[in-house]
Amino acid sequence: MPLGKKLKLSIGVSGTIANQRRDLEKITLTRPDDDDFYQWLLANGGKSTFFDINPGAMLYGKKFYISYAAFKAYRKALNTNEVLNFNEDIDHKLMAGLRIRLTQDVRLLPSVLYKFNASYDDIWDVNLKTLIKERTWAGISYKSTQAVVFMGGVYINNLFNLSYSYDYVASDLSNYSNGSHEITLALMLFKKDLKAPFLW
Repeated sequence: MPLGKKLKLSIGVSGTIANQRRDLEKITLTRPDDDDFYQWLLANGGKSTFFDINPGAMLYGKKFYISYAAFKAYRKALNTNEVLNFNEDIDHKLMAGLRIRLTQDVRLLPSVLYKFNASYDDIWDVNLKTLIKERTWAGISYKSTQAVVFMGGVYINNLFNLSYSYDYVASDLSNYSNGSHEITLALMLFKKDLKAPFLW
């Protein structure tokens, strides 16, 4: 939606299915029988699956953007008949970034992300991505939780883009986590060209 000659506003919503697995053999509790969440994990084999709805908005121009998203604005548990909606609080995310032209075919995309939730400490990320010929991209991110993310992707055509990321935990939690992999296939509706949108 145009807000003038140089600014536009986009509003959207996404739906996600989050599946989490936990190695319960590495979890030690003082009173496991008194912990409802731990007992729920045992009953579900250390697995939990949720369906989330996440609305958001972005203000952008040719060389910058700023966005807000409310993750888990609506959350429903899928793998249990009991209504045990742990961590119901909304994840509020603010992000801002720049688009810097290095050469005719290469763009540098630095950005920052700030995330806050009423149940947890605030989290921030610093990201750096490189976009080549408006088609392929690669980048790296550092999180305040002492994690490093390696990522990359390609715009297959004017409808689909495919991306992959790997989170490496650099803190003491690495003893309990082997990192996480994420593969995303995104559908871009009403898009007539191959020119890449802003990455976030």
